Formats: sequence, structure tokens, C-alpha cells
Amino acid sequence: MESLTKLWGEVSDYLKQRIDPYHYKSYIAPIRPRSVLDGRLLLEVPNERFVDWLGDTYLDTIGALVRSTSGLPLEVQLISRSNGNGDHDKPPPTPNPYNGKYTFESFVVGRGNSTAYAASQAVVEHPGQVYNPLFIYSGVGLGKTHLLHAIGNSAHEERPELRTAYVTSEEFTNEFIQAIRYDRSVELRNKYRSLDILLIDDLQFLADKEATLEELFHTFNTLYNNNKQIVFTSDRPPNEIKLDKRLVTRFEWGLVIDIQPPDIETRIAIISSKAENEGVKLPEDVIELIAQRVRTNIRTIEGAILRLSAFSAISEQPITTKMAREVLGNILGRETPQVSIGQIQKLVCEHFELPLRDLLSKSRNASIVFPRQVAMYLSRNLTNAKLNEIGLQFGGRDHSTVIHSYNKIRDLVERDPEMAALVGKLERRASLGGE
Repeated sequence: MESLTKLWGEVSDYLKQRIDPYHYKSYIAPIRPRSVLDGRLLLEVPNERFVDWLGDTYLDTIGALVRSTSGLPLEVQLISRSNGNGDHDKPPPTPNPYNGKYTFESFVVGRGNSTAYAASQAVVEHPGQVYNPLFIYSGVGLGKTHLLHAIGNSAHEERPELRTAYVTSEEFTNEFIQAIRYDRSVELRNKYRSLDILLIDDLQFLADKEATLEELFHTFNTLYNNNKQIVFTSDRPPNEIKLDKRLVTRFEWGLVIDIQPPDIETRIAIISSKAENEGVKLPEDVIELIAQRVRTNIRTIEGAILRLSAFSAISEQPITTKMAREVLGNILGRETPQVSIGQIQKLVCEHFELPLRDLLSKSRNASIVFPRQVAMYLSRNLTNAKLNEIGLQFGGRDHSTVIHSYNKIRDLVERDPEMAALVGKLERRASLGGE
């Protein structure tokens, strides 16, 4: 065990000198070497979220360092400490502290998330008075958790008298179970029902958990009746989660808002901002490569930047597009939706009940022009095709027509909630292969 500890000490010290101090402290320092078994080095981490995040971001780098340092062909496996035998005997944990990196200032605002951003700021300024409850839903990695932490951080800084708590639905469930087991239900209720702002992440995981939902229902009522702020996030709207109808009704008392996937301009801004915050210098062509290929998950963008930074530091090579394609090959391939302009045209024609020949024609009839503009907008957002390539597939139009169409639909999406819902629906169908 002493040699194992020494090996990991050398690897972690090497990483400490070359990666962002915050990420080292938050994600590398908690790692503990457990054993070597069948050619695998088992590294223990606090929970499954560490396993997922480290697996996507640093596992390849850690594995390479372990092999070069030990001189052995070891594979690295991450094991969640929360699966250990002792965890079930522990009392319920307290809610998580806020991530200092997730602030309103570090949140890149675009057309798809501006309403959720503004509403999140409003609940800090007037907790319990506007948008209560606030329910934010979106796909994975689009900023829901960032906004929850931003609310907590802002409230702590600007209004320290407020009592706030962030908790995931899984953690809330575990606390509830442990409170029953250790006869601490009154303590649990006092903790949550005395808050000024309660932030609950990933509500969808409470689906069908009747006892936990009953506890949440009464907690909701107590806070709401006392004009205390409640904010939920989920991967879908309330009426699509298997919840008590009483809860769904209460969610609809406030504001239910979705976050749409960022358009390419917003993705470029997000990548540039996150790279700057991490102290990583990314060439413009690398930024554009990531923006073109990673469209639906901001966490993937964060992981891509950190992986490039770590590889560059360890190999002592500058970041280039060639390096990015090699280092991020699995990420770029996994994130690129298999959507073609032809598929988008077919989907739009089906929705608007329009023959394909009309969509590609020279007709200026409004009933044809609008669907054509929608199809061009989707083609710009969901494919890697350049503007002139899109124009050619829409009856030989030039790039200026594509730009005009894109800008028009983008502006409509920003101003008109019904338009935003329509485009979002078509984007999701396109990403699912038209289902």
C-alpha cells in the first residue's frame, strides 16, 4: 500500500502543477488509491458524479501518467465511495455548498437561455414575490444547475441574511430515508421548511417516489404559504414527470420555462468564455471546431477544454485543430448528431404539409417562404454545412439568403414563445431522427 500511495502521490503532484487549481482541489485531491487488482488501479472517489466527470475529463490523462510513472501496463478504474459498506450507517448529509464557479457573471447568456437567466436573477432580488415557484427544464448540460448555484451564490453574497439550500432530488430522497431510519424526521422538516430559498435539482428522479413526493408536497406548501422562494430544475416539464397531480398544479402557479440548446454564436461565446476563465488559450479554428461539433451539452464543452489543456500541458505542445481532433475524437464523434439537410427538409415538409418541390422552388409565397426559412435555420444549427452548401441544397440560393433566413427565425424565436416552442420541437425531432 505504501508504494501505491507513493505512485498516486507522484501522479497527483504532477497534475497539481499543470491543471486549474480549483479543479485540482475539487476533483483530483479527493481521489484515494484503493488497490491494484487484475492489472487495474482502483481509485476511490466520493460519488458517482465524480466518476462521470473524471471519466469524461481526466481519466485518459490519469491512466497515461500512471503507466508512465509506474512503468506497468495498468488500467485505471474509478470507484464511487458512496457504494462502500459504511455509507448506509451515516446520518443524513447536509445540502451541498454552492460551486463558486457557477455565478451569474460566468453564465453566458444567449437567445435560448435569456428568460431563465433573467427569472433566476429576479428570484434573488425578490424571493417569494415573483416567479414562485420557478421551474426550469432543459436537456442535459444546458445550464440548469449553473443557474441554481448562481442563485445560491448571489443570495449568499448580496443578501447573506437569507437562509438558502441547494440539494439534488437524489440527495433529498436519501436524507428523507435516513431521517426516517434514525427518527430524525422533525429535524429534516425543520431544516427545509425554515429556508428562505430552496433549490432542488433534477426533480425527474423523484418520479414514482410516493413517500418522498409527499414530504416534498408538504415542504412546498409550508414554504409557499410563508412566501419563501422555491426553484426546481428538471429534464422535462412538470406535466411529463410522473408526479402527484397536486404538485404539478402547484408548479404551474409560478413560471415554467425551458432552456433551448444554444445557437452557434452562443456556443462560440460559451467556449471562449470558459477557456478564458480556465486560462486556456484556444485558437479560433479550435473554438469553431468544438462549437460546430458539440451542440447540446455545455458540460461536454467544459470537459473538452480541460482535456485539451491537460494534454497540452503534459505533452508540452500547443493546442491545434489536429490535436483537438485526436484528443477529443470520442467527444466530437459522440456529440455530432447524425442529421442531414435532407432529413431536415423532409421533417419541415411533413410538419407544414408541404411538398419538397415547393420548399426548394423559387416561390415567394409566404406559406412556402416561412417553412423554407425554418428549414434553413435548422440546417445552420444542426449540421456542419457551410452557408453556401445550405443555399445550394435549397434550390441554388446564395449564402446571403441563408443568413437572412437564419437571422429572421432567430429573432422570432427570441421574441415569440410559440415560435421558440415550435423550433425547439423540430430540433428535438431532428436530433431523434425525425421521431
